[in-house]
Amino acid sequence: MSDDNGETFKNIKVLEDDPKSGYCYCAVLETVDGGVLLGYSAGGTGDECALNRQRIRKINLNEI
Repeated sequence: MSDDNGETFKNIKVLEDDPKSGYCYCAVLETVDGGVLLGYSAGGTGDECALNRQRIRKINLNEI
């Protein structure tokens, strides 16, 4: 989360930590229960295309 338009961030939460993979094109949707859904493309170096997988994660904002 950022209080200064993305200059700095606090309460950082690591969602993915595989150094051989790439993650991009994140979409964010707020949920009615105080969380957010994150949808994004993911892939690794062994894949034909780095963007061939999609993931959806739910994060409760009170956890970060």
